[in-house]
Formats: sequence, structure tokens, C-alpha cells
Amino acid sequence: MRFPEFEGEWEESTIGKQFELYSGNTPTRINKELFNGTINWISSGELKEHYIYSTKERISQEAANNLKLLSVGTFVIAIYGLEAEGVRGTGSITQEPSTISQACMAFTPKGEITNEFLYSWYKKHGNVIGVKYAQGTKQQNLSYDILEKFKISYPNVMEQDKLNLFFSLIDKRISTQNKIIDKLQSLIKGLRVHLTQKTDGYIVYLSEIAKIYQPQTISLSEFTEEGYLVYGANGIIGKYREYNHRTEQICITCRGNTCGMVNYT
Repeated sequence: MRFPEFEGEWEESTIGKQFELYSGNTPTRINKELFNGTINWISSGELKEHYIYSTKERISQEAANNLKLLSVGTFVIAIYGLEAEGVRGTGSITQEPSTISQACMAFTPKGEITNEFLYSWYKKHGNVIGVKYAQGTKQQNLSYDILEKFKISYPNVMEQDKLNLFFSLIDKRISTQNKIIDKLQSLIKGLRVHLTQKTDGYIVYLSEIAKIYQPQTISLSEFTEEGYLVYGANGIIGKYREYNHRTEQICITCRGNTCGMVNYT
């Protein structure tokens, strides 16, 4: 599928040829004044949304002097701790001049690919990249040497701009719908509390009315390019060659910061 006014083959290059890559650092916390400033300092856990405007911690000019100040519009990804579902594949575009920690990698265009296009490309491939190519024993990380070698196909700048606008409109619609969903979930939560307050009736164990089981654990190395979607505590985390249930289920997360969340599949 393609916009009708564009034709011809896309170009192919590598990340290293099209972008300058930079990983930051953490100022020493011994000097507390270094973290008492006004300059954004991005950590890997903050790269959840398309755009990042402000950060939890801000550093002083003295601290920033030892780091590279990224310009507005720089694409930044998380490169440490990619064994975690909520970190792997995440990235944001800066909307304020910012610095980054060593757990992040920044991309500055030096060729024909825009950062908005790179953002869309990484949202598609980032999770698989983290699963297949991150290295480490206790902590799974990416590095410059790994990232620079990835091939990327891209159209001319005019087509990139049109694609970026199209994706931006969809992102805004998703954001609006998510806000509506959040409000409805709050409403449902309140109704459930009210409607399930103790009344006259029977008390039973869950095992008496439902079959309770926990499927086998699927490790990151077992994920496949094609297959059935695998759901983790924070949503879809990959694909697997087999499925482990075929009927409708009530699923309750039992790990992480979403522990206790109920989903109906």
C-alpha cells in the first residue's frame, strides 16, 4: 500500500551511514547540585510516548557541560534493560533541548532519513531488535556496534513527510481514544466496587467455578518472526509458533507493575 502520487523503489542504507549515534552519561550524584538545574536529563524509563517534553530529573549547566546537549527533534531510544517488556522497543523524540543517560542512544540525521521516519521504523522493529540482538547476562543491552549495522529502507523526503503526517494523525486519534478508555475504566472500576459489595449469597472459591492455570513461560530467545501473538503483563511482546488456548479467557497479570490487572481475551 502506498500513496498514489509516489512511485519507484525505496533506497536502502544502514543506520550508521544515515545517523550519528550518541550515548550519554550520568552525572555524579555525590554532588547534589548537579541534579538541581533546568536542563532535561532523559533516563530510559521515560521513553514511553511519541514526544518527550520534560523529565523527572533536571541537571545544572555544570553537569550538562560534560554531556552533549541534544537539539529539539532528536530521536532517543532505550538501550539498557531490554529484558523488561516495558523498556524494550521504546523511544521518543525530544521537544526540548535535552541530555541523556548512558542507558539511552540518540540519533542525529546526517543523510536522507528524518527522525520521524526513523521513529516509525523503530516502533515496528524495536521489539524484535531487542529480543534478538540485545546482549548481556543479567541485563540485556544494545550498543553502537550493534545498532549501526541495521539496514533500513526509506523513500524520498517528500514521501517520508507525508507518511509522518499520516502516522501523526493516527497517533493523535489513538491518544484521544486512550483517554476515553481510561475514563471508562475508572467508571467500570467504581461500578464493580459498588455492585460487588457483600450481600446475602454464597461464598465460593474461584477454583470451584473456573479452571485456573498459568501457561508455560516463553523465553525471549524462543520468539519467532511469524506466528501467534504473545501477551505479557504490559501487552503484546512478540510472536510464537504455537498457541496455548483457543477459547475465551479471563487473564489476570501476576507480575510487574500491572499485577492484578484483569483482561478478557
